Amino acid sequence: MNLTVIVLIVVVAVSVLEKSSADDLDDVRHVVCMEQSEIAEDEFDSMMDMLEANATDDMDHRFKCYTHCMLEKWDHFDETGKLDLAKMEDKNMSASEIEAVEKCKNDTEDIEDKCEYAFALTVCFREGNKMNYSEVEEDVNE
Repeated sequence: MNLTVIVLIVVVAVSVLEKSSADDLDDVRHVVCMEQSEIAEDEFDSMMDMLEANATDDMDHRFKCYTHCMLEKWDHFDETGKLDLAKMEDKNMSASEIEAVEKCKNDTEDIEDKCEYAFALTVCFREGNKMNYSEVEEDVNE
């Protein structure tokens, strides 16, 4: 094999490994957070269904702690345990997504329980993004 082919193979292999490493790391985070929150996989699936259906009023506190764990593992919090907007700016987000994050941070700032706080952020951001996506769809359809 010539040097060009070897370099190309190495580049492709590194790219695949980096992608799978990021996915593997998220899988590890998920397992760790489920164990810390004492949630079984079938329970988790049911809780995700509730979240998708916006049935969040009766959400199990363990799932709220799972959301805190994941956000913490993704390094989204500052040293006080609150959302760090500076870290969010590095996440390749659109202007409307950053605006939604800022609004959610302000709306949830007074929540003291770390699990309730993380879950409220998650719900708020999901709702904010749904509005943003529907506004985009309206603009496209006009």
